[in-house]
Amino acid sequence: MNSVATNIFSYDAAELLGKHISFLVPKLESLDVSLDHLLSDPCSRSMEVFGRGKSQEFFPLQLGVVEVTTHYSSGGSGLIFSFLDLSLQRQHEEQLIRLQKLNALGTFTSGIVHDYNNMLGLISAYAEILQAKLPVNSGLERYVESISEAVERGANLNNKLLSFSKTLPTEASTVDLGKVIEGLRFMLEKVVTKTVELAYLPAEQL
Repeated sequence: MNSVATNIFSYDAAELLGKHISFLVPKLESLDVSLDHLLSDPCSRSMEVFGRGKSQEFFPLQLGVVEVTTHYSSGGSGLIFSFLDLSLQRQHEEQLIRLQKLNALGTFTSGIVHDYNNMLGLISAYAEILQAKLPVNSGLERYVESISEAVERGANLNNKLLSFSKTLPTEASTVDLGKVIEGLRFMLEKVVTKTVELAYLPAEQL
């Protein structure tokens, strides 16, 4: 038992001396057949299993095996096992899969944003036409302004989505929350039911 193996399983060499391989790789029910296959196939000398360390936690492990003939008078043979901890490799694989999913999501988001931009452009154009056609002091100007403000908020949201999809650099900016809430106030007053009372109490320098 060399130091690499003892470090992998967190045991001292004395604790492992004389132990069966099943002590480190407990699930040997199907492993016996696999070992026979490995020993009979010269092209294959390793397989992936789950090892169990001193903490009793299982971890992915690559197990290699080689049959050797002893030089004792009995003329018997034995097995030499090698171990490779695959925990870090599995973590890197999981990180790569998550990164690939995020990249795919970014590409998907970018496509949605372009379609959304087209709709916003159409809404903005019709709002401008409606603004030009409204009679003076008709009382409807505020509704058109609300449409334009909603388009602007949608465009800002688009920019954030584009930043997520990595097609635009992320830029931090200072936002006046009071103005943002004030811009939403008129729209909310028209959307919520009469049983809901909206109170607008902005703080200074929010």
